[in-house]
Amino acid sequence: MVCRLQILASKEQKELKKERKAVTELSATIKQFKDSSKAKAKEDRINVNNASVSRSKNEEEIKRLNDQRNGLLNTGAYTQYDMVIKEMERRIVQLAKGDSDC
Repeated sequence: MVCRLQILASKEQKELKKERKAVTELSATIKQFKDSSKAKAKEDRINVNNASVSRSKNEEEIKRLNDQRNGLLNTGAYTQYDMVIKEMERRIVQLAKGDSDC
């Protein structure tokens, strides 16, 4: 009878060790997910900030080009058909679309 109890206790201890190991592995996996989600959230915030800065720079460049184009047209030396004016308008359109690689 005592021997049987010892065998059962031994089996229970082995099961407990397996369960502890499983819990430890799951805890490590959860920690990795938390860490990666924190890193992803930080990366997303950086991307949003970069997009905001880029949009702001585009808006500034659009305003500058528009003012420069209007200034040239107001001198009377240029018309809307002149190449320099057309190029400025093309650049303004590209910036408005979000393309800053030109």
